[in-house]
Amino acid sequence: SGMTLITRTTFSSVASQAFDNVFSSTYTMYLVTFENISAATATDDFYFQYRYAGPTTQTASYYMNNYYQANSAATSLTWTNGSNTSQFLLSLNCGDATYKTFGYAYISKVGDGSQIPLLTGALFSNYSDHNNTFAGDARVSRVYTGFILSTSSSNISGTVSVYGLAK
Repeated sequence: SGMTLITRTTFSSVASQAFDNVFSSTYTMYLVTFENISAATATDDFYFQYRYAGPTTQTASYYMNNYYQANSAATSLTWTNGSNTSQFLLSLNCGDATYKTFGYAYISKVGDGSQIPLLTGALFSNYSDHNNTFAGDARVSRVYTGFILSTSSSNISGTVSVYGLAK
């Protein structure tokens, strides 16, 4: 009873997928689950951007850390950070129709215009058996109402669920 499903959306081969009007002041934290996420090109990066005032996309002020490890390079850890970027990097190598990405993100402070929204989570893809952990914020305080997902260069497919977590 502590989680409320807000939306569950399946999409296929689209340039980007928007999730508008999923955030409000009703909840202070949200859980977003990613299932079967894939791109037309397996090595495409997987991106997230906040949306506000309906369909307006936040295109600056993303700050993040991203840790990535491929099983094929078990002794190597790739760290990517971003400072004032145009979007939030969720994962390197989104995967393709054969090798898909799964995971989750926790999002907080989106319904309160006086706070900076936070995003943290983890993804796993069986493309190179890679693990990916991310965290960061968008340093513009406003009421965010949704988000949009895309990849670096090709169409995206998958299923995403958004849950509101009880206060």
